[in-house]
Amino acid sequence: MGAKRRRLALSCVACRRRKVRCDRTFPTCVRCQKGEVACDYVPYTGVPKSTNTLLTPSDASQSRPREQSVSSWTDEATAWHARSKDAAQQPPAPVQQTGAVIATSAARSPAQSALQLQKRIEWLENCVRSSPTGRLPPAHLPSEPDFPRLARNSLPDAFSPDQKPILFRGKGLKTKYYGPSHAANILSHSEQLSNFAKEVLTRVPALEKSRAVWKKKRHSQNHLPALPDLAALQRLVPEPTRCDALVQEYFSNFETTYRVLHSPTFFQRYKEFWKSPESTSPSFMVQLLLVCACVNSVVPGGPSGFIGRSSAAHHAAVEWINICGLWHEQQSHKHVTLDNFQVWVLLLIAKRLNRVKVKREWTLAGQVLRTAMAAGLHREPSFQRTSISVFDQEMRRRLWYTIVEVELQASLDRGLCPGVQPYEWDCLPPINIHDEDLDPDMQELPAPRELTDPTRTSFLCLAQQTLPLRLEILTRINSVRFGLDIEMALDYDQRLREALQQLPLWKEKSSAAVAQDLSKLIFYEYIMLIHQGFDRHSNDTPARHFYSHAARQDAALTTLKMYVRMPLNRALAFCNFSEVLFRACLAASHCVCISQFSHTSLNLDPEKALELTMEGLGVLESRIGRLGQGFYEFWIGSSAAGLARKVLPESPSTETLAQQTADRIARLHENLMLGQVIQLTPESMVDTPETASKPDHSMPPPRMNMNPEPPVPDLEAFMAQQTFNPFSETLFDFDVVDFWNTDYSAQI
Repeated sequence: MGAKRRRLALSCVACRRRKVRCDRTFPTCVRCQKGEVACDYVPYTGVPKSTNTLLTPSDASQSRPREQSVSSWTDEATAWHARSKDAAQQPPAPVQQTGAVIATSAARSPAQSALQLQKRIEWLENCVRSSPTGRLPPAHLPSEPDFPRLARNSLPDAFSPDQKPILFRGKGLKTKYYGPSHAANILSHSEQLSNFAKEVLTRVPALEKSRAVWKKKRHSQNHLPALPDLAALQRLVPEPTRCDALVQEYFSNFETTYRVLHSPTFFQRYKEFWKSPESTSPSFMVQLLLVCACVNSVVPGGPSGFIGRSSAAHHAAVEWINICGLWHEQQSHKHVTLDNFQVWVLLLIAKRLNRVKVKREWTLAGQVLRTAMAAGLHREPSFQRTSISVFDQEMRRRLWYTIVEVELQASLDRGLCPGVQPYEWDCLPPINIHDEDLDPDMQELPAPRELTDPTRTSFLCLAQQTLPLRLEILTRINSVRFGLDIEMALDYDQRLREALQQLPLWKEKSSAAVAQDLSKLIFYEYIMLIHQGFDRHSNDTPARHFYSHAARQDAALTTLKMYVRMPLNRALAFCNFSEVLFRACLAASHCVCISQFSHTSLNLDPEKALELTMEGLGVLESRIGRLGQGFYEFWIGSSAAGLARKVLPESPSTETLAQQTADRIARLHENLMLGQVIQLTPESMVDTPETASKPDHSMPPPRMNMNPEPPVPDLEAFMAQQTFNPFSETLFDFDVVDFWNTDYSAQI
C-alpha cells in the first residue's frame, strides 16, 4: 500500500503560517486584509491548460512537475521562495511603454492574475481620472515599472509596495516613512522576525512597567516654556475689520498659488471664531495669526512708524510668528495632524514674506521638506496600504507640491542645489477642482476641471508640469561639479518658452490673474538665470551670445512691466517672496550699460529701460516703507541704475551719479529714523550726516520717477572710487550678505 497522498494546500501562505482558518478569497483573504500583510497563494502546476481560463502554470515552471507535498509551512515557504528566486534570476520580460497590458510568455496563477489585473485597473483609473488636466504620474515614473517581483513572480507589478523595502505606517497625516536603506526595513522582509521581536517584549513585562513609570517622571521633570494660552492668542488677533482685510488679502494672493488651507473649512472655523472665541481650538488660532502675519506689512491700514529697523506692522507680524513658532515647537511630533502640517508650512511662508531669519531660509525650507518626506508626503497616498481618506489624500498632494515649490525658490535665492529631485517622489499632482468641490466626508474625488477653467489649485497643476525641468536647471547651475554651456542654455530656453506659451489665458476671472502673473514670473526668472553667465561675453563673441543677451533683456523688461502694472499690494507680496524683481532691475541696468559697447543693435531704448528700472526700484522702496526690510536690494539696484544712467546723452558725471544714489539712500534712512515709534537709546541712535537737511517725513512714494529728487543740500560727498561703508551703526539690513569688498561696477 503506497504512501497516502496529502491534499493540496489551498489556504494562503500567511494563514498556513499562523495556523488559522483562511477563507481563500482572491486577491486577499479577510485575515490578511485586516492584518495588512501580504496575501500569497502557492501556485501548483500540473493542471491541464485551457485556452478559456486563467489557470496556467507558474512563472518559469511551465514544464516542471509539481513539487512533493511539504510537511510544514516553513518547508512550503522555503520551496516557494526557491521558485521565486529561480524566476528572479531569469532575464526579465520586455516591458511595453505604450501602457497596454504586458505580453509575456510567462503564465500566471489565478491569484497572481487577479492581483495583477486589480492593481493595473487601479493605476489606469488614476490616470483616466487625471487625464483632463494632464495629471499624469511624474515624468520619472515609467508607464509600466520594471521592478522584479521576488516574492511572487518576475512580472513587473505597477506601484506595488513590495518593489522596494519601505516602512510606511499611520493614517491620514499621521504617517511615518522610512526608506529602503533604513536598517529596520529588514522587518518588512521577514514577518517571522517581526513577530519574534514582538514576542520578546511580551515576555518581559517589567519593560512596559518601567516605560510607563519613566513617562510620568519625565513629564514631571520637564520644565518647558509656558505655552501661550487661548486667551493670549486671542488678544493678538487684530480687530475684526483689519482681520477680514488680512485674511482676504492672503487668500487672494497665496491660496490661489501655494495651497496650504482648505478655504471652506477655514472660513467656517473663522466664522465660528468670531461667534464664540473661547471655544476655538488653539491650532486654528495659530493658523489665523500666521495668515495675518503673511500680509500684515503689505495691506495698508495697520500700525504706522518704525521700531528699530522694522516697521510697526512688520514688528507685530514677527511677534505673531515667534509665538506661533513656540506653540508649534511644543506640539507632539508623534501625533501629527493636518493642522500641524498646515501650521508648519504657514510658518515657513510667513517667515519668508517677512524676511525673518533670511540666512536660514534655505535650511528651514529643507527641514520642512525632509519632515514631509519622513511622513511620506512624497509618496502617492492612493498607492499605499494605509487608511487615508480621499480628502487627506488630496491635501497631502497640495502640501507636498507647495513645500517643493517653496524649497525650490529658497534654493534659487540662496544659490544652492534643491533638496529633492524628481526621481525621489511619486506623489501625483493635485487635481484642478474648486475647494467647494472637496469635502472632508466625501468618499470619491470629483472629476477634475480643464486647466482653462481656473481654480485655486490651477497654479500648482501648471507648476508641476515644469517642476522637473526647473529642478534640473537649478541643480546644474548651482552644482559644483556640473556646468552650463551655451548649447544647454539654448535648449533650456526653448523648453521654458514652449511651456510659457502653453499657459492658459484666464481673462474672464480677475482672481486668476495672481496665478497667471506668478506663473509667468517664474519662467522669466529662469530665463534670466540661464542666460546670465553668457550675457557677460556678448561683447567678445556677439554672434555666439547675441541670443542670450536678447533673451535676458526681454525677460528683464517684461518682468519690470508686469510689476509696474500689477496692484501695489500684489507687487509687494511677490517681491517679498521672490527676488525676481531685484534680478530684473540688475539685468535691465546691465543691458543698458553694455548697449553702448554692443556691435549689434537690440532696439533697446536706454531711457525707457531705465524708466522701467526706476519704477521697479520704486516698488522696492515702497517695501521698505511697509516692511522696514530690503535695504540691501534697494541699495544694489539703485547703484546699478545710477551707473547705467551714464549712457544717456548729457548724463552727469560719475561723481554726481554716485552722489544722487547716496542722497536717495540717506533720505530713506532719515525717514526711518524720524519715524521711530519707540525712542532709541543714544547708543543705538544713528547720526545722519551733520550737514544734511531734514528731508520729507512722509513715506517714500510707491513709484519712482526716473528723474532723481533734488539732493540733500551739502551732503558729504561720496566718491564712486571709495569703498562704500553704509554707516557702521545703521539700522539698514545691509548685513544680509557681506559684499563690501566687491566691485559692483566691474560686473555691471
